[in-house]
Amino acid sequence: MTMNSLKLFLFFAILWSSPLLPEAWAQSANPPRPKEPIVSHAPNFASWTITYTYREVTPKSPAKPVAPSDRIQSVTLTKTDKTYWMQTTWTSGKKEEKWIFNGIQFETLANGKVVTIIAAPTPEEASPEYLNFSGGDFPELEWVSAKNYKTVEDYEGKKAFRFEEGDKKALLSIETQLPINSDDGDLSLVYTFNSPPIAPLVPPKRFLDVLATYRRGLEAQKYHPSPP
Repeated sequence: MTMNSLKLFLFFAILWSSPLLPEAWAQSANPPRPKEPIVSHAPNFASWTITYTYREVTPKSPAKPVAPSDRIQSVTLTKTDKTYWMQTTWTSGKKEEKWIFNGIQFETLANGKVVTIIAAPTPEEASPEYLNFSGGDFPELEWVSAKNYKTVEDYEGKKAFRFEEGDKKALLSIETQLPINSDDGDLSLVYTFNSPPIAPLVPPKRFLDVLATYRRGLEAQKYHPSPP
């Protein structure tokens, strides 16, 4: 046996006798698993569009489904730190806006002509229009958890984590753990991430005017509180 052959023989003998080898191979064979938090927050400066696709109403759908002419078609959310701008387009062509700015939430009504403050929910009264991003930027995916993680699959040439719970399914990017799509049997959501904003968001003047009026009203209540 030549010297080079002996070196090669000893190398493989050491390699095969190593107790770490089977474990290392096992680890490399296992697919990656999602980390906590399962659904990542979007970056501090981010923008994404959610496209809605509806199926025919089925018996498990709500008793009073939204009329097809007035369904959400797409939602674009833009975020800079704790300021959010939400633009909603309906299948009827109607467009609405919501802003979260300095802890206050606004929305437009009457197809964008009226701006109003959205009241925060209380123990006595719910507020369906109030958005709560305290737990993450994708509250519609709050059901996604480590418990309902299933597998890694290919999606349009990229790897994705798959989650399932009952009729609900969701795919998250394996690289970012940001959502790719979700489906509950009646509604399919597709997430597209846009170019991020380059400057902090500031609501238009008409929103700021409503905010100023609202704050003046709060100040007035301090000195002239409403009777019990």
